[in-house]
Amino acid sequence: MPSGSHLRILLVEDNPGDARLIRELLGEAGIVSAGLCHVQRLGDAIAQLGSEPFDIALVDLSLPDSHGLETVDALLAARSDVPMVVLTGNRDESLAVQAVKQGAQDYLLKGQVTGDLLAHAIRYAIERQHMLASLRESEERFQLAMRGANDGLWDLNLQTGQVYYSPRWKGMLGYGEEELEATLEEWGQRIHPDEREATLAELNAHLENRTPHFDNVHRLRHKDGHYLWVESRGKVVTDTTGRPIRAVGTLVDITERKSAEEAVRRANRALTTLSQCNEALVRSVEEQELLSNICRLLINTGGYRLAWVCFASAGERMEAVAHAGWEPGYETLLGAQNQAGPAHPMAVAITSGTTQVIRRLENHSPHGGWQSALVQYGCHALTALPLRMGELILGALGVCACDPGAFASQEIGLMEELAGDLAYGVQTLRTRLERDQAHQALRAVLFQTIQAVALTVEKRDPYTAGHQQRVAELAAAIATDLRLDPERIEGIRLGGLVHDIGKIQVPAEILTNPGRLTDVEVGLIRCHPQVGYEIMSGVQFPWPIKEMILQHHERLDGSGYPAGLKGDQIVLEARILAVADVVEAITSHRPYRASLGHEVAMEEIASGRGTIYDAEAVDSCLRLFGEKGFRWKAA
Repeated sequence: MPSGSHLRILLVEDNPGDARLIRELLGEAGIVSAGLCHVQRLGDAIAQLGSEPFDIALVDLSLPDSHGLETVDALLAARSDVPMVVLTGNRDESLAVQAVKQGAQDYLLKGQVTGDLLAHAIRYAIERQHMLASLRESEERFQLAMRGANDGLWDLNLQTGQVYYSPRWKGMLGYGEEELEATLEEWGQRIHPDEREATLAELNAHLENRTPHFDNVHRLRHKDGHYLWVESRGKVVTDTTGRPIRAVGTLVDITERKSAEEAVRRANRALTTLSQCNEALVRSVEEQELLSNICRLLINTGGYRLAWVCFASAGERMEAVAHAGWEPGYETLLGAQNQAGPAHPMAVAITSGTTQVIRRLENHSPHGGWQSALVQYGCHALTALPLRMGELILGALGVCACDPGAFASQEIGLMEELAGDLAYGVQTLRTRLERDQAHQALRAVLFQTIQAVALTVEKRDPYTAGHQQRVAELAAAIATDLRLDPERIEGIRLGGLVHDIGKIQVPAEILTNPGRLTDVEVGLIRCHPQVGYEIMSGVQFPWPIKEMILQHHERLDGSGYPAGLKGDQIVLEARILAVADVVEAITSHRPYRASLGHEVAMEEIASGRGTIYDAEAVDSCLRLFGEKGFRWKAA
């Protein structure tokens, strides 16, 4: 992947705000390039791709002149060699997944993208594009090599049953010219048992004139015992009367081609698995869920036999924390136990920080009990990959395959990328968990502090003790009934707990006066919203707490105080608090009067609905008391 300062990036995005955010995230991730080209239309993007070289294209699916998958198809048709990362909104996620299936390398959700995720997606897309190009070139080279190979010849006399095998035919199997018996049975016994019956049946079908020619791929046993893949082609030759007399054909050693095909298949399998696992990395919100999903995908999507993750615990003992593809009783196969004998590759991967590969478990030395057990379980190849974050080794990912010879270099390269992504995902989730736990602890302290402040205010006025708690309780219930999001409801509850904090400046004898107050005393009390606002002005909240304190006595028609605000000049939270405050005040006892009851309170807010009090807040409050049986819990 080119260095960040030399990346040539095409950004196809018609939303100026989103384009500006992507530029900022590129800078945040250290990908600062003077070569960034920003266009807003598909036509302009195609023109740029035709005139300039690019390392990566970041593409929005919704453009003024194109939408959805047609955008992806058009850009791939213009330049299929430029890797593409799709940028999409949350509602377009399924469309983005389909875009990846049609040729895009990755996708990012706009609402969740960070600098690190963007850098990771760019690196992954470029590396995946290079890997696909490498696989195609490798396949083409093997095809060229096979076309230039020498063929072995065979000639079967249908009258005598004798067969002529050319020196090249015998040489492919490791024999000299005089070492093999020239019979059809000799060839038949050398066919791999898994393919013998079908191959002989196909030959007989041609000899009986039921098929136009013989064309078969099978394995033949070499002199040293191993099997090589061959392609045998032949055709019956007739005499002048049309009577079959001979069958002649060629034999081509296609072992390298089959190995290349198998390597490509395995690499594609790993590539598909990597793509699915990256989706799991984005979606998983908990560490155990992520580890289990990755193991499951390696089995279900990748077709591997076993997959597991080990973390090192106290006493250098490994613990298998997630696994898939195994059955009860096979715990020791995972390397999660301290065992005598050769060190398990998982332990070596963790202690050395290097990938361990055993391509043929049955031939590996030194041979431990776990190796024999794995072979009996159907595993013939194993890789153990360290989960590395910089210098820190979190654990290891173990994968077993059924086919001997698995985990060639290309497949291992992709598996190592998966292990790196998994380590990054685990570390990110752990960091997020620590941050969330710290956030929850701070929030708990904030609640306790606010409750202490509210209690301090109410201690000065025993006649209204519990007023703020009851207002907070009713306001939160109204907000819940209005289906506000939980975070906003929490802010309304906190605002209710301290909405009268400004009364701390009002003399206690005024607050507790059972008689009529003078104009001066009323003026002092009416200052409490402004005083409360000033008290809280130095405190930063994630909610409009100060505005709730300042505006909870404002009214829609401008008749409230302290500023005479009207309508939407009053924040919704304060409009909800106003309804809750009035209802609580009317239904509670005061030094100068007894409780007027909730019927009077309901009549008051209903009469002012839409003129004095917020209509939706009033309707909600009426529902709570009339239909849902709301009663205060706060003392």
